Amino acid sequence: MKTCEINQITNLFDVDLSQLLKESKQEGFRFIERLVDDYESAVNTFSLPGECLFGIFHEEDKLVAIGGLNTDPYSEEDNVGRLRRFYVSREFRRSGLGRLLVRRILKEAEKHY
Repeated sequence: MKTCEINQITNLFDVDLSQLLKESKQEGFRFIERLVDDYESAVNTFSLPGECLFGIFHEEDKLVAIGGLNTDPYSEEDNVGRLRRFYVSREFRRSGLGRLLVRRILKEAEKHY
């Protein structure tokens, strides 16, 4: 497999989501569409304490997977996190990248939840 790198995304507007958005819609998933809509409206920018958004970038800086962590809005406890807007490009599924991304998000979650 070609080189991929996990990076924290601090500004979603700096990332080209077009391919993941198109692919996810074709598959009938709205994860990426909701991510963009919530980010644009500032409903969810993954910027509150303990929240984060990570992407896996292919060697050409192509985003191939994304996932974030929020405080769980349905829990009355402040120390409960929730994995959000997780999506892996079809081409990169079953390669272990999803597992790597979840592990990175969980490592961050351990600090806050």
